[in-house]
Parts: sequence; structure tokens; C-alpha cells
Amino acid sequence: MVTMGRVLWNVCRAEQRAALGPRAYMVLLPLLFGATSCSGTDRMVVSIVADSIATELLSGPPPVAGLAIAVSKGDELLLDRAYGLSDAEAGEPLDRSRPQRIASLTKQFTAAAVLKLVEEAAIQLDATIQEYLPGFETQDHTVTIRNLLSHTSGLPNYAPLFARTGKAPASRAAVLDTLQRHPFDFPPGESYRYSNSNYYLLGVIIEAVTGDSYANHLEASLFSPLGLNDTGYCRPGGEELLVGYRATAEGLSAVVLQDTTDYLGGSGGLCSTVADLVRWQRALATGRVIAPDTYAMMTTPTVIATGDTVPYGFGVDLETLENHDVVGHSGALAGFNGRIGYYPDADLSVAVLVNTNTPKAAAVRDAVARAVLGMPRIVPTDRSLSAEERMPYVGTYDLGPVQVRVFDAGERLVLQPVGQAPARLLFQGEDAFLADVGDGVRVEFDVEGGQAIELTLFQGSQPMVGARVEG
Repeated sequence: MVTMGRVLWNVCRAEQRAALGPRAYMVLLPLLFGATSCSGTDRMVVSIVADSIATELLSGPPPVAGLAIAVSKGDELLLDRAYGLSDAEAGEPLDRSRPQRIASLTKQFTAAAVLKLVEEAAIQLDATIQEYLPGFETQDHTVTIRNLLSHTSGLPNYAPLFARTGKAPASRAAVLDTLQRHPFDFPPGESYRYSNSNYYLLGVIIEAVTGDSYANHLEASLFSPLGLNDTGYCRPGGEELLVGYRATAEGLSAVVLQDTTDYLGGSGGLCSTVADLVRWQRALATGRVIAPDTYAMMTTPTVIATGDTVPYGFGVDLETLENHDVVGHSGALAGFNGRIGYYPDADLSVAVLVNTNTPKAAAVRDAVARAVLGMPRIVPTDRSLSAEERMPYVGTYDLGPVQVRVFDAGERLVLQPVGQAPARLLFQGEDAFLADVGDGVRVEFDVEGGQAIELTLFQGSQPMVGARVEG
């Protein structure tokens, strides 16, 4: 009989032997979760779990071209590995050292750059944006730097207003003109709504204050001092730009995104590697980027005018993984999907970049973090529902910051926030579902008279409740 102690002893010994093959990882995986790890096995445990999860993701469905995962604990890099392909047609393996688009993960860097300028008294948090962009029209609204950082400005998201895929994105002049003419979503400070416009303007403000380009300023103030040699502004036609993919019924289709120099800016214009991203998260959290007091402010939940608290700080999502706090962010653009997370109580950083438009980067990040933290991996059930049983949940629900649509995709329900990727809903019983995007993302419906009247989304530190608005 193989005992748990013997399995763990073998894992410890494996660090001094040849690495186990993928099949062995799959066999050992169920035994490792929930077990007490022995000293010095973090690297092996992470390797086993990451290889297993990557194999599962690449096996589909839906198809995925490749992914990269990095994990660090303290100053020790436990894992930096790439899986799958960078070029699905040519069969070229994904190279972990080649930067990928990180999309909205850029916002964390933009926020930190602004906060450094605040520490230097070059920017004031509660100053209006006109102090740095004279003449910018805000339709009689008062919009502050703090509003931009916390997504409470009310400025509409410029991204859906322009066609992106397969066409040259809009110029800076077109973006700024649209923002000045388009009605606000709400008065500044009265609500929270994630909007790329906020961080686009912050990037423009950085340039106005420093007299330098956004790319050059971040290189000088953040990337170079921290040794983030594989992080920088994505430049069209450069050797560093990988192609992202969209999963289709026929397989993988390359996503063409042309010159984004003026279009993405501080909202999503950076490229990086997973190794640089875990280094970045720890540097930010340990006082090497901004002062501890400033970081505490950056990671404090936002309070809106109603007194309600939103689990978003300045460029950071404030999440939880059971009893562990997580400072993170997500990013998705043009066939790329990424997720980062810093777990302060364990001094743990995890970064995942996928070069395909799957929402499962969050699930990969959470599963890897669970392994390092000694937590069992959640393997959700997926009970079947008939078409008649699925019907009460179908509809659109208003969560305040965003509306979500629940629709019947045949055999199962799918949830899709407006402007975001869809996620399958796995039925757990009693009107409760798990979203197939990450451990612990739970959706519960309040059903009355045979129809759901309300949806509650459990993700991060605060549940979000939304009433049915149609359907």
C-alpha cells in the first residue's frame, strides 16, 4: 500500500531526481491536495499542479493555443514556465521569455506611476483633471484624479465605441473628442463602473505632467529601476509582439490588432512576461515602488457617495480566496487573457498569461495559489438541468457597475457581463451555480413564482446583487 507519507517523501526526493513526466503529475495531483507539505517542496508541488492544469486547459474544449505561469514566494521564483504554442499554424512553442499583451493589467502600472507623482507633489489626488488637461470638457461635471483611479468618474468606456478587431484603432484625438461629447454614465463619485477611459486619461495626464511619453516615463520610473527588462509598451511590428487567438467552432483564429500606440495607452498598452509580473507585484507590495502608506491607500476599497464599498482600489481588484486576501487584476484584449494575484499573508505572487480569449486565466491562478497555500482544489459538480428547468434563470440583471446576461446555450446556462467574455454556469443545486472561470466564483438566484427576480454574484470581498431588468 502506498501511504500519504510515502507519496510526500517521494515528492521531496523528486527534487533531487529527474523531473516527473506529465502523466505522473496527473496521478499524484489528487494525493497532494490537502496534504501537509514537507520542507522545501513548494517548487515541486507548484510544478506538478501547474503542469496538470496546463495540460487540462490545452486539452480543451474550447481550444487554447498556449499559456505561461509564474509563481514566487518572497524573493524565490518557484515557477516560470510556458506551455503550448505561440503560433498555432506554424506549431511554434510558446517562449516564456517573449512578452505578451497584458491588456488591463497595465492599469496597475499606470496607477502606481500616478501615485509616485502624487508622492512627488507633481499630481494632487483631489485636483480636477482640467488642472493637467486644460480645456478638456467634462460637461459641467467635476472629475478628479481620484475618480479616475477608482473608476468613479462616470466617464463612459471608450473601448466599445470603436471597432478594434481587424481595423486600425481610433487615434488619440478621436478618443479624447468622443469622451468630451459622449454623455456621462453617472455623476462623478455617485457610483462605480469599470471604464478604460479613466486609465486612458491618466496615461495622457502622466505625459502632460512629466513632459515625456507614457512609455518613456514608465521605463524610467518603474521598469528600469526594478529590473523589469521584459516589460514595456507594446509597439506595432516589433519582434516582441505575439499573436493572440480567438476560439471558434473550427479551432483557433488569429486576432489582428493594428497600431495601438495612441489607442490603448495607460488603460492597456503594455506587454510583459509572467516572471516580470510576479516580480512587479512583490516590489509594489514591499515598498520598492511607492511608500507603504501610499500602497495602503492604493489597496483600500473605494467608497461611493451612497456609503457603499466597492472591492476596487486604485488599479487593483481586492479579492479573497476563502480566508486569504488577494490584491490582483485581470486583463483581456485581442486574443489575450491574463490574471495576477498577490496574497499578502503568504507573500505569494502568481501570474498567468494566456494567448487565447478564454476567461480561465482566473481559474488557473486560483488553482495554483491553492496548491501553494495548502488548500484543496475546488472540483465543482455540474448537475444537469432540462431546458424547462433552465428557463427561470434566463434574463438580464443589473449589478450596478455592470449588467450581466444569463442565457441558455443548450444543455447549460451561460453568464456574460456586458463587454466581457462569457462563462459557463455549473449547477450546484438549490438555485446556486459556480462560474467556470475561477475557484469560488458563485452565482445564486432568488426565485419567486417560477422566475428568478434577483441574482447575487459572490466574487472578491463583497457580494454584488442585481435585480432582473428584462427577460
